[in-house]
Amino acid sequence: VVVKKWALLPQSERQRLRHLLFTFNIESWNKVPKWVITKLCKVTVDIGKYTWIIEDDYLSEVLSLVKNHGTRVCGLFLLGLTVEEFTKGDLLLLSSRKKEIQNGLKAALPLLFHLLTSIINESLSSSSADLEISSEVLKSTMRVIEVLLGWAE
Repeated sequence: VVVKKWALLPQSERQRLRHLLFTFNIESWNKVPKWVITKLCKVTVDIGKYTWIIEDDYLSEVLSLVKNHGTRVCGLFLLGLTVEEFTKGDLLLLSSRKKEIQNGLKAALPLLFHLLTSIINESLSSSSADLEISSEVLKSTMRVIEVLLGWAE
């Protein structure tokens, strides 16, 4: 659906919808069923496939969620999904676009691994009061690393 409809929308409407999706994903993270958030995150990632590098900096927006403590788990989930979706064979994308996306992701690898390593170190040094949050952050971070390493194979 995104492939067919997205390009037909005016730029202002695309920006508004992207912002709406990001905001809803963040605000509803622990309030709606996980499958709903997963579907909405997939739509967000699909939009990112078509807009990143060309008309926006989708990855920077995702990374800003990861860097913020309040949105970190949501951001890590979105980052893992982004890497999965950006690196798999998508029959609807032109091969030149796939290559552009994967080259952009490759260029971002040092930044991604630095950020993920920092999060792991921070989580491991957290106080016992933050143990539950640190555990969720660690699991989410390791999942992203697993996806990145799977792509590197």
